[in-house]
Amino acid sequence: MSSEAEHIAIANRNQAVLEYLLHDPATCAEWVAVVAFYKALHVVEAIFSRDSTIGHIHNHHTRLDKLKREKQYKKLFSSYRVLWSAAIVARYLEDRSPTTGAGAGRLYSRFQDYMPIADLRPMLLDQFLASFERDAATFLTPSCGGLSLYAPANAQLRQSVSGQASRTGTGI
Repeated sequence: MSSEAEHIAIANRNQAVLEYLLHDPATCAEWVAVVAFYKALHVVEAIFSRDSTIGHIHNHHTRLDKLKREKQYKKLFSSYRVLWSAAIVARYLEDRSPTTGAGAGRLYSRFQDYMPIADLRPMLLDQFLASFERDAATFLTPSCGGLSLYAPANAQLRQSVSGQASRTGTGI
């Protein structure tokens, strides 16, 4: 069984890959979704490694079920499920959501038919991955166990603009 630190190290490597892929998301939108999901998976496994009643889980459906049914982890479930669903569509071009909603069981010819590239960052990453990480951080050791958090695009833009303002003296 891997430790919290080992899972966080893998999540951080996934974050580095995610940052690399985001330089040209149109070329590899599917892999952005897959890597974002696997980052979240390792964060969940880091959390579960600290919970002696759960420990390591080898199955995606069992992991989803634990997040959904264990009271303390319910807040993580909705964002995690969205990341899982996107990764499944990215890999298999089929929506395998466990619900009977409009998309469940639907087949796609390409990932962009499920999630347009323009929605990839603002929806999947800025909304769901960032929300998942914020909620998950409460279960990790102080300072998130060393987790490198995803920085939403608008935060990166603000940081870029404020950095330019301080260099140019414009005070934006």
